[in-house]
Amino acid sequence: MSNFSKVTTVFILASLVFGAGCATTTTQLFTPMTDISKDEAAVYVYRQKNFFGSAVQFKVNIDGKQISSLPGGRYIAYVAAKGPLEVAAKTEIRSVVNIDVKPGETYYIRADIVPGAFVGNVILNQQSKELGAAQIAKCSLVPEKRQ
Repeated sequence: MSNFSKVTTVFILASLVFGAGCATTTTQLFTPMTDISKDEAAVYVYRQKNFFGSAVQFKVNIDGKQISSLPGGRYIAYVAAKGPLEVAAKTEIRSVVNIDVKPGETYYIRADIVPGAFVGNVILNQQSKELGAAQIAKCSLVPEKRQ
């Protein structure tokens, strides 16, 4: 095989591997929940799409109950009652955000991946409504698991 053929083959394979994430999709981007009563609040946990940490897997727990895994470019929508709420995720370390939920409010929690000793660590941070709404706009809902 000539050097030109080798380079062409590598280029084609690289394009297929790295270009796959740029393919068009029919997945609907962020849509705010509309079926929330006046006594409840909307809580969104999201993870922006980012090459760094994209292979890191973790699950989101709310008040000790496992809700879902959270891949990059996705979000979880949760309806919360008034009162204290704990949102947690764990890889090597556990990250927690505690919220005093107020009815009618909307809360945004961003999951970021940072370097760890053996695997990337998930860090949860509550965001302002403005920043959270802007960042989650490019995310799509984590599909519900069928039982």
